[in-house]
Amino acid sequence: MKCCFIGTPQFLLQDIVNMSCSHVFRTYKTSLFGLNALCRSPTTNILRPIGYRQLFTPAVLGLDGYQSARDKIQIQFTNMTGKFQDRMREVLQSEKNNTIFTEDLKNAAHLAEAKTEDIELVLEMAKKFNKQNTGLRFGTFVFGPVVMRMLHHLECPDIAIEALKSEELDGFFDQLASYQLALDLLYEKERYEDVIDVFRYLQNKRLQGTKYPKNCFTIVIASCYKMNTEESLQIVLEFVREAEESGISINRRCLIFIAALALRQNHPHVTLEYLAKAKHVFHAAIRNLRILALVEMSRVEEALPILRSVVQIDLPDKSRPGKKALILKETIEAVEAAVKEINDKELIAEFTHLHRSLVENHHITEDSLDKYVSQPIDVFRQDDNTQDKAMLAASFNRSNKNKRRPQRYAQNRKGLMERE
Repeated sequence: MKCCFIGTPQFLLQDIVNMSCSHVFRTYKTSLFGLNALCRSPTTNILRPIGYRQLFTPAVLGLDGYQSARDKIQIQFTNMTGKFQDRMREVLQSEKNNTIFTEDLKNAAHLAEAKTEDIELVLEMAKKFNKQNTGLRFGTFVFGPVVMRMLHHLECPDIAIEALKSEELDGFFDQLASYQLALDLLYEKERYEDVIDVFRYLQNKRLQGTKYPKNCFTIVIASCYKMNTEESLQIVLEFVREAEESGISINRRCLIFIAALALRQNHPHVTLEYLAKAKHVFHAAIRNLRILALVEMSRVEEALPILRSVVQIDLPDKSRPGKKALILKETIEAVEAAVKEINDKELIAEFTHLHRSLVENHHITEDSLDKYVSQPIDVFRQDDNTQDKAMLAASFNRSNKNKRRPQRYAQNRKGLMERE
């Protein structure tokens, strides 16, 4: 086995502006998704933004906790790591039925560096640990996510795939958290086809009785968006069709990815169809995608009321407290070009007035649409004021004195399993 060390290669910027498109809006489509700030990988031929960001933050994946534990354990084993690893190899090679203890495997997973021998040691210990605990899984420590966080931290996507499919580790990674970590690692390394392959493998396992675990499914749809091909659009639409037939509700982030991909592939009617399913219509990505799709379909008259609502209503975006409703500069340019093409004096006058109001009230941003579509998913945190009020109310609830403590110290961080 070889651990993967993937650096940051240099990419050539691609000029993909198509001046021969039938509709003037398409002239702007490259910048609308930040494609003027995107690169194309010479090996995968897939677009990715410069200054690439994660789909899930380290806090959501538990990588921050892993790093913290890793630092503490490495301090404890100062100058003793080599001796500990040699002792573990002796245990594995011994003909006696020596046991791999929970603490040993935990330490090994936090001491491993990006070296073949270190990772092989952890996986061999995991196999022995898995074998000795066969039939006794209830009540034992779940190590799948811990080992997968190690592989994520050390950036070893190939080994992660092998580990998930290893017969000797059957059942070891049977947690949705382990698969989410593996899929996220593959996504970060632009291994989008592998994301789809591993997700289908996960579907066959039916962990927790579901074929479409939410967080894993989100990574698959995001991968299709990044692939940005007609084929990837058909793949994602087929996935969504099957999910909806199974009674699965598609969340807002997935709907945004699908709508954006459909617009990239010149299917604005599909964009509008999926945006109509979104509940939070004031999200920046949804608002801009709807305008762009209407412009693409030569329905600019229907796009102007959306701009007008931003000026007249200006409802706050709950996902971005204290921030104004934003319209992308490129979106405004696309609408302006479409209005000029129609050459209707009343339409031009109305747009000019709206444009001036948007500028004066600071509603226009230079950011790309891809920034809002691919915004990292972070840990949900309850509003402090709401939480304080709940605590105050609980303190006066005399009939539940014994329940004050668990109410008062309710956790505001959801683990990977809970988020599924």
